[in-house]
Amino acid sequence: AHSLKATALSEAGRNDEALQEYLMCVALKPNWTKVKLQAQKVLSKVFSSVFENGNMPTPLHPLQGGVASRLIKPPASLIVQCV
Repeated sequence: AHSLKATALSEAGRNDEALQEYLMCVALKPNWTKVKLQAQKVLSKVFSSVFENGNMPTPLHPLQGGVASRLIKPPASLIVQCV
């Protein structure tokens, strides 16, 4: 039932809702390859529509600096010492 609803929603251009239904199918039957592929297609449409419609408030830029500048150190209280 979720698969049929997802297909109908996708064909109607209601991709956000279609994606929810496809993901429900995947949650219920994780090995259902056909539905996984359909979910990927709809997800691609959802992502591409964000960029096409200009809904991004600011452009995304890669992080500046080397790898060391992106490392986050955990607080000392989270570090566990092996004895």
